[in-house]
Amino acid sequence: MNRTHLLAIIAGISILIGLLDFWTSAELAGSVLFTFPLVLCVVQRSKWLLWGTAALASLLSVVAGIWSFNRIELLNPWVASVNRGLLIASLLTLTTLIHLWINKSHKAMLETAKMERHSNSLTTRNEQLENELMKIKALTRGKRKPLVLTIKQYQAFAGQLSDLHRTMVVTAMCTGLRVSEVLALRWDQLDFATGRI
Repeated sequence: MNRTHLLAIIAGISILIGLLDFWTSAELAGSVLFTFPLVLCVVQRSKWLLWGTAALASLLSVVAGIWSFNRIELLNPWVASVNRGLLIASLLTLTTLIHLWINKSHKAMLETAKMERHSNSLTTRNEQLENELMKIKALTRGKRKPLVLTIKQYQAFAGQLSDLHRTMVVTAMCTGLRVSEVLALRWDQLDFATGRI
């Protein structure tokens, strides 16, 4: 709903209720109907509109009460005054409760927006990290070309090593064991009769 339309509706309802309150008896207190424009302020979630409507409702209720006291002679004028006072206190209490609800909903909206921004930031950062990881993977794949030795190169390489190291290199080359596996080998794990490790 448009803000201007809502303001016009609230003002129109407030004036109609004020006129009704002026025409009714002081003991009836028709200004109880001012709760309707106060509840309409919830739609806009505007504190200034809420308190402005509450002030207008209270003022119109007081003026209607004073005007009706002078217009008609009442048997118990203090009862009408107490009713008006309780009504205004109720309107202000309702206004306070709506004000607190508006604050709470505003805080919830801010928290939701903050969490959404944080989530979007994390998503963006995650995408950036994935892109960086893909680049690193692409670079490492392109640079790591396997080095293939010819038989002569292998023999020349092995010939330059000490007996211990040559034994380890020959074992790794012939069996396909990793360096950590070759280093973990013990003599009792070798079966020379069957040719098994």
